[in-house]
Amino acid sequence: MATNASTFNAMLTEAGLNPDTVLLVRHADPRLPNLYQAWRDGDPRFDGLDASYIRIQSPARRPAYEQAAHVSMFIGMAREVRGQPKPETVFMGIYEVLGPPEAATPGTVDPLTREDAHKAGFLVYPASTFRLTPSLADLAGRLLVDWGDGYKARHQWARARNKPVADILPFSLRWAR
Repeated sequence: MATNASTFNAMLTEAGLNPDTVLLVRHADPRLPNLYQAWRDGDPRFDGLDASYIRIQSPARRPAYEQAAHVSMFIGMAREVRGQPKPETVFMGIYEVLGPPEAATPGTVDPLTREDAHKAGFLVYPASTFRLTPSLADLAGRLLVDWGDGYKARHQWARARNKPVADILPFSLRWAR
């Protein structure tokens, strides 16, 4: 997708998505220093299993995915810029929410955190209710947004937090997946 958009909401609109119905989710977990590598390398524990890291959610997290038509996923990481770590928020893709989650069944374990999802009362979004879309797919690993002051806020509505585009990397320099 060729774009001159300076904000993520403008990109959503160009792709035919309504920012009012898009939930922005930024994955960053200090317990998982290799979270970015898991996504980049296509580790099925991150996404690929019905009970993968991105499909398991604590019911305490709000807003919940099913309150949105689409969930735009980002991943947070740091990189060295002039000898200093600089936080980056890298676009991963957009998921369509097709239905509500299910309660985690006995034996369901988050494959990356190793938490017992059933005992924790977590919810699971199986592939039948939560799937990756082709919207903005060519920007996965290339689009960097400025997450802003809410750097630790994991969930934000696009309508309320119009993220500036920080950079669009050439395909050859993308945060490869």
